[in-house]
Amino acid sequence: MRINIDIELTPDELPMAKEVITLLNQLTGQYRNSSTRVEIKRDYGQILRQIEEGKSVDQVATEINNLIPNMESFQPQTLCQEFENILFDAEALHNGRSLLPYFAVMARLSEPVRFALRDGLVPHILQVVAAKRPLDVDRMDILCQAECFAVLVKMELVDVTRAVVTMTALVQKQETRCAAVTMLGKTVEMCLSLLSEKCDPTAIQTLKTAIDHHIFEYDLTYIRENLGWDKPIERGLAGTQLMMTSSTQEHNGIIYAMACDKLRDTMVSSSNDGTIISWSKDRKVKDKIQMAKHYACAIDVSASQKAMYVCGIPRDAKNSAAVVCYNLNEKSGWVQKGIMERDTVKLVSCVKLSGRASGCSPAGPRFNPGWALALNTNDSKRLFVTGESMKNTGEREKVRVYDTSSGSFNKLTPLISYEEHDDIITCLTEHPILPGLFLSASKDCSIKLWDSRLSSSASSFGVPNSTGKIIAHDKMVTCIDTHEFSMVSVSLDSTVAVWDIRKLDRPAVKRSTVDNTGILKVAIGPTNTKVVVASLGGLYVLDLLTGVKTAALRGNEMAAVRYHDLRWSADKSVLWAGGEDKSVDVYTLS
Repeated sequence: MRINIDIELTPDELPMAKEVITLLNQLTGQYRNSSTRVEIKRDYGQILRQIEEGKSVDQVATEINNLIPNMESFQPQTLCQEFENILFDAEALHNGRSLLPYFAVMARLSEPVRFALRDGLVPHILQVVAAKRPLDVDRMDILCQAECFAVLVKMELVDVTRAVVTMTALVQKQETRCAAVTMLGKTVEMCLSLLSEKCDPTAIQTLKTAIDHHIFEYDLTYIRENLGWDKPIERGLAGTQLMMTSSTQEHNGIIYAMACDKLRDTMVSSSNDGTIISWSKDRKVKDKIQMAKHYACAIDVSASQKAMYVCGIPRDAKNSAAVVCYNLNEKSGWVQKGIMERDTVKLVSCVKLSGRASGCSPAGPRFNPGWALALNTNDSKRLFVTGESMKNTGEREKVRVYDTSSGSFNKLTPLISYEEHDDIITCLTEHPILPGLFLSASKDCSIKLWDSRLSSSASSFGVPNSTGKIIAHDKMVTCIDTHEFSMVSVSLDSTVAVWDIRKLDRPAVKRSTVDNTGILKVAIGPTNTKVVVASLGGLYVLDLLTGVKTAALRGNEMAAVRYHDLRWSADKSVLWAGGEDKSVDVYTLS
């Protein structure tokens, strides 16, 4: 005779699990033989997914603990697989899922269960980070493994000394160096006290001598500063002297904006004479556009969208400010696709196309500053962001997000419009790591971080002024540039500020000056240890680590031209500059 009894417990009934299991064992105990089995199928995944429905981590941890009456009947591979499915799900990570609640659940499980999870998770992590990768790979693919490893160290499920030894071995091999530096950065961020108090000093010293590679200089500077190590010997750019190699005048007016066109490996410049010129690598004019009613004050080119967007200032009072869209034609170059004009808009001051922006849903979850968060990338959307000033003086400046796939370009309406800046928006750029996030700078002295799913800014950079407003500089912020986890901002207050994007609502990491005049533009060099700065007084290379500055040269004289824009070539081998003297100048580092 065969009798099957199926009992299914809902999540609300899980506190009864231990009693049910005990009762079943008692009922079958007197008839127990080789064919008698009590099988408990535990749906840990369903329980873990309740976090997304708003259940607290304490409740979820309690339910999982209730499903494990004793370790003899516990099958750790099932629970471990469910954690892996969540923690290492790249698609969910890009959809905005934060990993922190699941780590909190893990911390609340019984100690034997935590160690069993460790034994399952660590081999997976090591397999991923030990895979061969180029040094400049997109590190979003390994951030979740790096964070999980750091959490295991913080929970002391992985011995901190063994963790350091493992990372030291990985960082010494070029093919695993990128993953190792990412793991180390997260471990320093989350486990600094353990590294200082419980790690073998010999292991720390070995690590100190092993990490020295200029490609990751910003990460390593962060690591060294937190571990209290001395500054390393500078290994930044091979040269610190900018030398002008050519100067060409094709524009008949001041050059206000430039952009690197990676699609054709060209540089684009624009002038208040209404012309937009594409330059080949050999400094020759490739093609020229004459705008009919406007001149460009800002340009951006997107390789993924194969588009160029231009912020147009009207050349007479009859016309309105506009955003003009050009698409690339292989035979004829840039061809105008559409023009978006609004009678209510006085100025479109800047534009940024997104190659990976997320969909806009203001009701989405709040921004999580941890590395683990990445936002949804919706390939069906072709987004761009603008900074707009309105003709009605009672309206605040607007940061607006548009989707060109939503209809005719000429009739686009914003998906979302933010109104938090008090003066002209001077600069827009994507977050260098997390898709769907972008940054704006303004004449109101502030720099803000935006998450395109939210109805307000995610955070601001800087410290409160006398009125309590968070400001990044004392005067207008004129330009920002980013590289991995660092941001550099410049201002008419004459300072260059370096920020750690991982640390929101904090002061700048460092501030420097070049010639005590207002600064117009900044461009981070081939490595992020040096930047090129265009001030009202000249052009300089500034070493961010030492503060040493070197003036650029035009021939044998200091380059005293007032440049309004700076752009590196696609391979960052040469710097293009344009400004007051109407010439497009090209510099190389020597």
